[in-house]
Amino acid sequence: MLDLFLNREPKCHVIGLHLTKHNIERFLATTTTVLDILAQQLAAIRLLHYHDPTFRRNLKGIQERQYRSQNAMKLLIEATRPSTELWLREIDDGQQAVLRKIKWCNRMSLPQNLGIKNAVLRYWPMIGTSYREVCIPNLEKLKTELETCLANERTWKVQRGPNSVRKTKLIQKPNRKGKNVYLLKDVRARWIPGLQQTLDEAAERKFPDFTVPLTTDRKRTAGRFKKSESARSVRSGNSGSVSDIESEYERTKRAGG
Repeated sequence: MLDLFLNREPKCHVIGLHLTKHNIERFLATTTTVLDILAQQLAAIRLLHYHDPTFRRNLKGIQERQYRSQNAMKLLIEATRPSTELWLREIDDGQQAVLRKIKWCNRMSLPQNLGIKNAVLRYWPMIGTSYREVCIPNLEKLKTELETCLANERTWKVQRGPNSVRKTKLIQKPNRKGKNVYLLKDVRARWIPGLQQTLDEAAERKFPDFTVPLTTDRKRTAGRFKKSESARSVRSGNSGSVSDIESEYERTKRAGG
């Protein structure tokens, strides 16, 4: 038995996209990860102003978190690019602003410029401002939208196709014998002149109807009665290849006298 109507996976229109429950869960997991990384990043940036021996270790942690958040943000931005919601573009704008400031920080970290420590103390607080004022508010809004949609249980009920009542299809086995055609034992026939006979010869002869038996073996003869064999018998002009119908006709004619 074959189910004719397959269940469709439910979708929800959220953040300008039609997403399945699985897609929303992936979006939400990525967004939550980025927000956690950025919260740790802002706390580490505030500690840079304290002149203690942990400065370089703290800077290394900031750089590692920046690499992780940058990759996660890139995936999130690409996934939301087809969205019709304009506020999602601000996440990309904030990320681009952060990357530009990091580029300036690396350039000014050279010894002939500000040096590493002075460049970090100048630019990383500016990078934190871009995170705090642009990226984080929009990421929190995105998280709220996804959580609200995910919490709606009615949205995720299994949907059927149009007019979808579960039906079954019974596949019948083909008949082994196929369609049966039964013919009578005797049929009426008439001899048709061959193509090599002239019109005068055909006009002189009379061709009355006569009875011809098909078979005597009690088998079906529908598949044996072929037009091609009859046509070859009609076109045959040699006396040695006269068909059985002609022979029967001649015997009937002699018997009638």
